[in-house]
Amino acid sequence: MGENLTDSKTSCPVETLIAGQYRPDLATPRSDAGRGHTAFGVLDRRGHATNMMALQVERGTQPRAPVIAALAGNPVAGMLNPLGFGVFGVPGQTPAGFVICQPPPGPSLLTQAERAGGRINDLELIEILLRPAAHTLDLLAQRGFTHRAIRPDNIFSPGRGQPAILGAAWATPPGVLQPNIYDPPYFSQCHPHGRGDGVIADDVYALGVSLLVLCLGEAPLRTLDDEAILRRKLHLGSYAALVEEARLSPALSDLLRGMLAEDPDHRPPPALLTDPAAARARRVAARPPRRAARSLEVGNFEAWNARSLAYALARFPEPGMQAIKSGAVDRWLRRMLGDAALGLRFDLAVNTTNHEAADGPLGDTMRLARATAALDPLAPFHWRGLTFWPDALGAVLAAGIAQRDTTQRIEEIIDTEAVAAWAEARPERCDPLTLRPEARRLRLWLGTKGLAGQLPRVLYGLNPALPCRSPLVDGAVVLRLADLLQALEQTASHADRRQGLPADAHLIGYIAAHGEHRLDSELSAFANCPISELPIALLRVFAGIQIATDTRHLPNLTAWLAAVCADRVEQWRGRHNRKRLANGLKERAEAGTLMAMLELLEDRSGRAQDRANAEQAATMVRRIEQELAQIETGGEIRAARARGLAYETIGAIALAGVIGAGILAAFL
Repeated sequence: MGENLTDSKTSCPVETLIAGQYRPDLATPRSDAGRGHTAFGVLDRRGHATNMMALQVERGTQPRAPVIAALAGNPVAGMLNPLGFGVFGVPGQTPAGFVICQPPPGPSLLTQAERAGGRINDLELIEILLRPAAHTLDLLAQRGFTHRAIRPDNIFSPGRGQPAILGAAWATPPGVLQPNIYDPPYFSQCHPHGRGDGVIADDVYALGVSLLVLCLGEAPLRTLDDEAILRRKLHLGSYAALVEEARLSPALSDLLRGMLAEDPDHRPPPALLTDPAAARARRVAARPPRRAARSLEVGNFEAWNARSLAYALARFPEPGMQAIKSGAVDRWLRRMLGDAALGLRFDLAVNTTNHEAADGPLGDTMRLARATAALDPLAPFHWRGLTFWPDALGAVLAAGIAQRDTTQRIEEIIDTEAVAAWAEARPERCDPLTLRPEARRLRLWLGTKGLAGQLPRVLYGLNPALPCRSPLVDGAVVLRLADLLQALEQTASHADRRQGLPADAHLIGYIAAHGEHRLDSELSAFANCPISELPIALLRVFAGIQIATDTRHLPNLTAWLAAVCADRVEQWRGRHNRKRLANGLKERAEAGTLMAMLELLEDRSGRAQDRANAEQAATMVRRIEQELAQIETGGEIRAARARGLAYETIGAIALAGVIGAGILAAFL
């Protein structure tokens, strides 16, 4: 990412150059980057102003990193290409992510239209917007990418009558800044971060709405809120809902009918739009949605067709499930809508029992998710009020990780593999065989024991460009494993922050996601070890990171780990060994090398010798104790024998005295 230094006040490495040559100029904000973007000027490596702009990445989200990496080295003509992404900060401020991007060549088409009286005629729009934008989208499609931010305030032109340039779309998840009017209904009903990459036909839709807005001089349905606009689109179809009674030229009307088709497969591809006459001739004759003879009311929503019914069931899950269980939905499909085939498809989706959650507490939620997929295969995934496309699950989780209600629902989705079950109810629109292994992989991550699993493992696995959110590195923007150790080193420099282990679920989840399988054995040992062994297991993980990232001299972090590993020293039996080990641990901690500490604490031969010496000493102590016991037990016997011997001696002496006295008396 470029050169970096460590900011002592922000506890993280701070990029001094992004893409090897740029740095954001935070003293020079820009207001011409398009609605929703926070942008700044850019300086070169010498500190001179450039014509580039820096788009700030909102904290807690990740930019479209794969697209940035691909376009930075191979730009696409006709749009503002990203040049690189990195982290930047100034002393005393929290660092932030920035995308360096090409600048707008002039004002937006919306601004130009306002200056020209509010409208741009359709012939001019075809030449300055439709043709160049279609060419750019065709190039993007060939690369396998989408834009997902096409709207009049994010389309620029050097001047009136000049070809338009599509704006930036790289510093946020796809579609986050897109007003609902520019997205098809299957995006408008999603969580703001849950719209996903979509397909190039979705950019064609947004381009069609942009043409309509610029031609009319104002946004249609501007007096309605997002919910009302969505319902209107579902009831009438996008073209009828947006165009209403507006007078359009036949050429533009025909183009918009195709570009605003409900089914993305029915929209003209970008290559065809470069020749508007051919696009008009190619228009697919799509059958209008079947309208029921009578509406079905779910919640406060009246459904007149299958698509609007699917939305109603998802929008109002409790009355929706009641309508399903009572048979009202099935009767309405067969009698009022007159679609027996759809009724059969719906019945199969609802009554399937080949999933673990089908008969559990989440069975109704699973049935509802499958029911909406059967009724409207174009609809996104719905689960208890949370709506998103599967490829946007990571962005939704990142946006809602602090909200318990959101995380609980995501845990349910992952644990039941609900997305795979939903996909099986709409096989014509996705490949269930692709989603099933992914669902199982997420479930494995979620179910991993200890700190190495849980939801943070899923979060960082799905969001590789998301900074680590552990409170242990608070104030840092950690994007690499090397950044992680440096951030922990800065945290450890504050004695009051050295509380307990320098690890939590976010930290370990981040390491597991970014370890590239190099730390699998260490993380597995960490996940399965007893609580008493956690310090040494964590030291093993950090030592592996230090070696893998070639991060040197971490004296504060090593001192922290030495303190939490102190109990390991006390496990040695020999007093001399404990003293030697404590001194060695202190010396190696001061050197800042984790592996040296680990080798000292895991000295197997030394531990074996210490145990052998302890056992030998214990054996000697037992022998001494036995001898002392024997001595203590035999004392009374010896004393009794001594007393007996004394008595015998005294008796003998007395007898000898008597005999001697008798002999003496005889002679006298």
